[in-house]
Parts: sequence; C-alpha cells; structure tokens
Amino acid sequence: LGMIGGKQEIRIADWGTTGNVIHEIGHALGLIHEHSKKDRDDHIIIVWDNIESDYKNNFSIYQKSVITEDFDFGSIMLYPSYAFSTNDEATITKPDGSTFKAQRDALSEKDVEIISEMYSELHDPVYEFGFADMPGNAHITSDGTYLYSVGDGSIYKGRINKFDLEGTWLHTYNMPEIKGRGLSYNKADGFLYASVYGGHIIRITDLENGIIDTIYHGIMQNPEASFALSEDGKKMYDFNDGTVKVYNFETGDLMSTMVGLYCGTGYYDGGAAIAVDISYMYTWDANTPTIYVYNHIGDWQRSMNIGRGNVGISLSVFDGYLCVADDPYYDPGFWLCYNIRNPVKEE
Repeated sequence: LGMIGGKQEIRIADWGTTGNVIHEIGHALGLIHEHSKKDRDDHIIIVWDNIESDYKNNFSIYQKSVITEDFDFGSIMLYPSYAFSTNDEATITKPDGSTFKAQRDALSEKDVEIISEMYSELHDPVYEFGFADMPGNAHITSDGTYLYSVGDGSIYKGRINKFDLEGTWLHTYNMPEIKGRGLSYNKADGFLYASVYGGHIIRITDLENGIIDTIYHGIMQNPEASFALSEDGKKMYDFNDGTVKVYNFETGDLMSTMVGLYCGTGYYDGGAAIAVDISYMYTWDANTPTIYVYNHIGDWQRSMNIGRGNVGISLSVFDGYLCVADDPYYDPGFWLCYNIRNPVKEE
C-alpha cells in the first residue's frame, strides 16, 4: 500500500476489468479498502464466519485511514457484499442486513478527495499574480478557461467581468438585477451561480443576454454572504459568524451544520465568506489577514497568513489558488491570487 521510493509492481488478473485496474492502482497510491476505514463499523457489518480464512486480512481496519464525511458506498475501493465468501453468504452487509454491489467504473468523488489530500497538500501561500478590477469587488471564480468576477452592486451595479487566466480584462456583462455577493462556476452543468443581496441564489442561464433564474429565495444565513459549491456541484456551503450550513444543491435540503469555525466579525471582515475545494474549507479574518483551513467535516487543519486583502466576502478558491480582493472602494479594486496547492514556480 503506497510504498515510498523504488518500483512498485501491480499485478492484475487476466480477467481484470478497467475498474479492477483502477482499484489496484489505487492501492499503489495508498488507498485502502473503504470497508477497512476505522469508522467502518458505524456503517457496515463484517460477517467474519462467511469469509475465506486466507483472505480475512483484506477486511482488517487501518487505524490511520483518511476519513471523509460519510462512508462511501460508491468508492471503487469497496468490496461487494459477497467478496471472498466461503459459503455463498454475504461477507459485508449494511446494518439492516441488506447487500450491495461494488462500483467498478471510476474513482468516486471521495476517492479523488482522498488522493488530492495525500498528494496535493497545502503549502504556505505564495503570491503569484494580481490584476485590477472595478471598485466593489465581491467574488471571483474560474471555469478553467476564464476568470469571472462579480461586483457588490454599490457602485457599478449588476456587472460580471470576464478575464483571461492571467487577469487581462476581456469583457463586462451588465446585469442590473444582480447585486452580487458570491460567484461560483458549477462544473456539473456549466453555469455560473451567484449569491445576491437578500440571501438569494441565482443561476445565470445566459451571460451574454443577462438572463437569470432565482434558484433559492433567502436561503443564506446572512443576506450579504458569499457562498461556495462543492467540486462536483452537488453541495452548497453557506457560512456566517462561525457556522457552516451545507445544503443539497439540487433540492435545497439542509444536509449538515458545523459550528465554531474561526473568522472575522461582520460581513466585510470575513464573517460571511467560505471557500471550498476538493479537500478543504477555507474561512478568514480580513483584518489580519489570516486564512483558516478545515476539512469537509469541520476539523481544524491549519492557518495561513497572506500579505494583503481586505474585502471580507471576496474569499475564493479555484484550481489550487486562493484569491481575495484588496479594494479601496472608490479607486480601482485589485485581485490578489495566492498559490496554495500547485507547484511553486521557480524564479
């Protein structure tokens, strides 16, 4: 499992499928079986009497396993219910006794999250680039090809600016209905979503023509808050004064609540901003300015200091970069982008 140094051979049976190959490469990277995680007994039952004696070690618990928010029945590392059965009876069941099949198509979202946490670990912020924007910067996101920023509507009401990935301005879209607070690109459907004044969430269905749909009315804890979407677009994160609420983005149902996270006070000091990537949640105090890092179940990881940034709701994360705005309000605003997960460029 995940040897460090030297060559690691991977043996595949001649009947192996693509999913079997991914499973074994996962072991080489350091992934353990999902049913071997230390919290597995809260989610499944191992029926030891039904397991072939020579394979019982494949069902052992690894105490140092990486824990994700929920047990992942979609993990490519999970055995099916009848794996290594000695009597054609189930070796793994759910607590109610029901059985399940193994997913062998691709890595699950949580599989990717664990690999990302192991191999794309955070490093101290390195300022790599910055660029000017209009006053009133609120939030910024990326679709992988362009950057998009939204203004807070106080000065230049209802606008989204488009930049290339180096911060060169390309276009301004005037959208009078938007008093933007947060902006997120959803990889699942290819649309931009925004949190706007009043705590509403809108979908921008046609950026060129300024057409929007209101998805959720007044769902945010703070009517001035920015927001974040999970990497797969299935969850929405809302933060206010130390409390994170996680919603099912498709249905609007509240999934979980976490309390006691560090942040600044007030919406303009970072008390209503959260950023989320595949491994972590980020909050901050814009007065210091200090970034606070948590995993997806709210466990403290570390803090990071950055040089500049003073717009509380501007905290944004994309593609291994953390960006905040430094905005003197009446003068042109400025975006500062810090490398926190990518290889650091050599001078």
